Amino acid sequence: MRLPLRYTAACVAAVLVLVAVAPASGAAPEPLKNEYSARAILGFARDLARRGEYFRAYSELSRLKSYYPGHVDDERLALSELYLLYGGGRFAAVLEAVRSTGGGDRCPGRVFAADAAIALGEYERSLDICLGMPADGCAPFVVSALRRRAFMSHLLLNRIEEAKRLEYPQGPSDGGGFDPAVYAALAEHAREGFAGRRSPCTALALGAVPGMGYAYAGNTQNGVIAFVVISAFSALTYFSFRTDNAPLGFVFGATAAVFYGGSIVGAYRETLRYNRSIEERTCESAYEELRPGDDRDEIFRRYGIGYGDR
Repeated sequence: MRLPLRYTAACVAAVLVLVAVAPASGAAPEPLKNEYSARAILGFARDLARRGEYFRAYSELSRLKSYYPGHVDDERLALSELYLLYGGGRFAAVLEAVRSTGGGDRCPGRVFAADAAIALGEYERSLDICLGMPADGCAPFVVSALRRRAFMSHLLLNRIEEAKRLEYPQGPSDGGGFDPAVYAALAEHAREGFAGRRSPCTALALGAVPGMGYAYAGNTQNGVIAFVVISAFSALTYFSFRTDNAPLGFVFGATAAVFYGGSIVGAYRETLRYNRSIEERTCESAYEELRPGDDRDEIFRRYGIGYGDR
């Protein structure tokens, strides 16, 4: 008896499917990749650091230390953590980490500590870190990096002559990599900037004349506004008493006194803000020319976990 054609076709198709599936079913399954291996965690931390995701990279390093202690040298991990803390803006944490672990005795750790002190405005502390070299000395590259930070700290403290007397790196061979004339130009730029600073005490004295303190501090617009407002309320006070409207005169007088006192205090604070702006511009110029961020990146590559590109 012959089978219908459709049954024959179905049988042939089933046989073909079985032939194709049988070898695959007999093969051993490919093992799953271990996403939590030490190598995977380290690679992920490096990738996060490369992308600037410092907090996540720091967390991954903490997990690496917890899961696989000793997989990466402790000193490399410590320096990498300093790099990530600084990148995340945790400047106080950098200084605390260096202090608590004794990292200040290690040359590369001093670079991060000095940068954190500068970022916090603690320039004297940065100088102590940079100039207090360990007894066994540092690698030329790190010495050069610390010297640049000492120079920046002197500039920001307005110690121009001390900055100019520092021994500068002379070229790429010892880690400098740029013309020493850059130092002289930065020193003169800082000298000119700090020469334009204003005295807060003078601002207080000039504040006795409405608006003059603001004008002295470089904020002429606020000075004009303060002069107009105080003059207007003073005039209203005068005419209120002249017209026997004492209650209104007291109100206008109190308002004028408040604005007058505020203008004096405001002029003092505006002078401090003006001086800080000079300091910030000096710091920005030094960062633009000396590029301390490049030093931190290089230390991360040489002495930390790096980006996996070497």
